[in-house]
Parts: sequence; structure tokens; C-alpha cells
Amino acid sequence: MSRLRSEFLQETSARDTRDLWAAVNNFRSTGSNNLSVLGHPFNDCDAINKSFVDIATDPTYNRENVMSFLRESDDEYTQYFEQHQVYRLLSSIKRTSSGCEPIPYWVYKHCAIELTPIVTHIFNLTLSCGHPPAPWKHSRVTPIPKVNPPQQLSDLRSISVTPILSRCFEKLFVKHHFFPALPASNLQDQFAFRQTGSTTNALINFFR
Repeated sequence: MSRLRSEFLQETSARDTRDLWAAVNNFRSTGSNNLSVLGHPFNDCDAINKSFVDIATDPTYNRENVMSFLRESDDEYTQYFEQHQVYRLLSSIKRTSSGCEPIPYWVYKHCAIELTPIVTHIFNLTLSCGHPPAPWKHSRVTPIPKVNPPQQLSDLRSISVTPILSRCFEKLFVKHHFFPALPASNLQDQFAFRQTGSTTNALINFFR
């Protein structure tokens, strides 16, 4: 069996990490594909959903207070996205889950030229009004066990996948608006959410 696994993995290209991990996961017996076989409460979707909601809900959250900070942007000072930036992003989309939306990734990728003016308008409209379209706030949540086998609902991790356009907007916003607004000194000791940061860099810095 070990020999067969080795031969199978050798045929998998190491350059495509998605396919590589898919091949590795085929040999892992995590039992996460079908939680219902574990019985109660893992066969109760409502119970799992309520558990995630309880964890993610802030009892002190006040929507009116948050909305009070929103204001329409001043066109004179707003840095809107250019079509070439949006096209570069759409045309380079890799295979990914579409979340709740019915449009698969390859539509954006292979129709980037046609869709760029429309998507650019949506992105810039989002910048000017200060809040994203309602569908962007919906996500597909998948429960993944933290341990094998899970014993209670707190042993489940919620993996949330938002719509593709939501993720694309986030990438552009972080690159062109969020990071430029942060003082460079605040990022010197940070490794997460940076293009050049990784857990490897963090470990090297910790053990040096």
C-alpha cells in the first residue's frame, strides 16, 4: 500500500498545490466528509448552525452605531479602481469555489474582457456608497473537524466561502486602499495578511 501511495503521489505535479493536497487528502481518513455518520448532534444541521452563530455573534454589536460611520465618499479624493486592475485580477483567477453564487470561476476568468467594465463599475460603486452588495455578505459554511473524531460541536471549525466577486474586491481594496493607509512601522513584526509573509517567515524569525 505504501508503494502504491508513493507512485500515485509521484505522478501528481508538485507545482499545482491544489491537486497535490487533493491527492494527499484522498489517503487521509479524517471522516469530515460525512459528519452525519457520527450521530447526534453532528447529524443535526440546525444545531451545528446555531453553534456557529453563537460563536460568531457579538452580543454588544449595534448596527446603528456602525452605520453612523458610513458616508458617501468624496469623488475628489476617492481612488477608484481602473479597468486594467480589474481585468488583471479577473483573468488570473485560479480554480476556486464560487460559494453561494451560481457563477463558476471560469466564467470570470475566460470572459474577463467582456466583464471587466461591468465589474469595475460595481467595485467603484461599492467604494462610493460605502457598503458592498447584499449577496456579498452571504457565504457557504462547511463544518470541518478540528480533531478526529470530534466529540462535541466546539470541535468543529467553520470554513466560510464568500462569493468570488466579494473576494476579488477584497484583494483590490486591501492592496490599493488598506495597506497604503497603514504606517510601514506597524507591519514590521507582522507575518499574516502580507504578500511576503508566511508561517515559514514567522518560524525563522522566532528561532533565529
